[in-house]
Amino acid sequence: MHRNIAAIVVVLLGALVAFAQAPAGKSITIEPAAIDANSSGASYGGTQYSGENQTLSDVLTTMYPGEIWLGAADSDAIPKSKFNIKMEGYDVKSQAAFDALVEQIKKQFGVTVTVEQREQDGYTLALPKEAAAKMVKSGPDDNQSYGTSGKGWQFTAANIHDVGKFLSHELKKPVTVDDKAGAGATDRFNFEITASVFHPEELPKALAAVGFELKPTKIKVNVLEGTKAK
Repeated sequence: MHRNIAAIVVVLLGALVAFAQAPAGKSITIEPAAIDANSSGASYGGTQYSGENQTLSDVLTTMYPGEIWLGAADSDAIPKSKFNIKMEGYDVKSQAAFDALVEQIKKQFGVTVTVEQREQDGYTLALPKEAAAKMVKSGPDDNQSYGTSGKGWQFTAANIHDVGKFLSHELKKPVTVDDKAGAGATDRFNFEITASVFHPEELPKALAAVGFELKPTKIKVNVLEGTKAK
C-alpha cells in the first residue's frame, strides 16, 4: 500500500515538473514568402499577429509601443525580403512583443535590431481657423477615406492627422501635425486637391491651395538600426 502511494506521488511530481517546463503558449515563426505571392496584409488583436508577405521592419514597427519612422534611415542590415510571420502569446504594440521579435531576428538572421533617434528633414502641417471655416465639414455618416480622383486626390472625413500620414507616405518624409493652431484632431473635412498621383512633389502646393500650411522643419524620429554579427 505504501509503495503504491509512493509511486503515485512520484508520478504526480513528475507531471507537475513537466507542466512547469512546458511552453507558456508563446511562439514566433518567420518564413520566407512565396516569390510569386501577389497578396499581402496583416491581422492582429490581443495576443495574436499574422502577417503575409511582410517585411521585418513592417512587423517591428507594428510591435513597437511607440512610433517608428520607416524612411530612408531604415537600416540596410535588416533583411528587406518579404516573410510570412506569426506571433502568438504576445500583446501587440508592447515592449515584450518587440523584444521577443528582436531576439528571434537575432537568432534567425544574425542581426541585432535597436531603436535609435535621429533628426530628419520633414514638415510641420497646420490648417488655420480661417481656412478651416471655408472647407466642407464631413457628415456623421461619412467614412474616412482617400483616393485618386479626376483632379488628383479626394479626401472624405479626413482630419489633419489623416492628411499628415498621407503626406508623410507620399513624400517619404516625416510630418508633424500642429492641431492647436487651427483645425483640431476631431475636425473632419471632405475636399479635393489638384496634384498628379505620379508627382508627389506637387502635393505641398496643392494642399496650400485649399488652405493647409506646410513648413519645412527638422524632426526627431525613431528609426530601426540593425547590426550584422561578424
